[in-house]
Amino acid sequence: MTPSAYCAGRARFGLTWVFCAFGLLAGCATQDDARVQSLLNQRGFGERYVGDANEQYYLGIRDSIVVTDPGHPELNGAFLVRMDGVIDVPMIGEIFVSGLTLPDVAETLTRRFQEFITSAQVEVQLGASRSKFYYVQGEVRQPGIVPFEGGTSLFQVVFRSSPSILADEDDVRLIRADPVNPLTVSFDYDDMLVGGWSRGNVEVRENDIIYVPPNALGYVAIFLEGLLAPMQRVFVGIITASRLASVTESFGSANLGRGGRRNGGRFGGFGFGGEYGAETFASPDGMKRED
Repeated sequence: MTPSAYCAGRARFGLTWVFCAFGLLAGCATQDDARVQSLLNQRGFGERYVGDANEQYYLGIRDSIVVTDPGHPELNGAFLVRMDGVIDVPMIGEIFVSGLTLPDVAETLTRRFQEFITSAQVEVQLGASRSKFYYVQGEVRQPGIVPFEGGTSLFQVVFRSSPSILADEDDVRLIRADPVNPLTVSFDYDDMLVGGWSRGNVEVRENDIIYVPPNALGYVAIFLEGLLAPMQRVFVGIITASRLASVTESFGSANLGRGGRRNGGRFGGFGFGGEYGAETFASPDGMKRED
């Protein structure tokens, strides 16, 4: 075999291994993507139950409902939706309700109760809403997770959160997350506050994200904060170490003083003499003696 043929064979062998490696990596990536997709929710914010509570309320985890039947008071009760989306109802057991509307739950419970009491006709009302929130972040004085109560506009959310002096009130953003079709709405809060222009003042829904970005001064403040943060940590460390050293020194001095009083002699105390001294006692007859 000539040297050129040998080199060409080795090159083909190497390329074959490279393609095989790429094929294996692609196969692993495809499997990982499939596993991730099987875990991801296909629409909405990423929660298990989605909808529009402004249109029709749907139950979620930690919500509570009140069930009443005027003709059969023994069926009345209040129930909390567990983390698995179920309520535990006497007589009929566990019922899955998360994601259902209140009329749907009433229909389901009525049907199940009628297996035991044919004239049962229950009504369901919302006891407490604990599963709906929206999120406020950015240059505001009151950021965080806010319970969603419905009937709330973007202007009201920004007004309640109180933008700071570093906020860009001309470019407030409402973000409605979705894995396929996310929505972002820009809103000029300052224009509406001063001139009444309400373009972009949309109705807020549960799980919406309201972001108030920084203005030019805010970006400068963020830059300086990032620049000075390491030095701030160093200064805090130095001050903390200095305070600990001072406390340790004071504690040691206090212990030394107590030790001197106990040892007596040149430190005072019980009358030890010499380097260690001899302890002096008073005898019952008033005479002193040394041991």
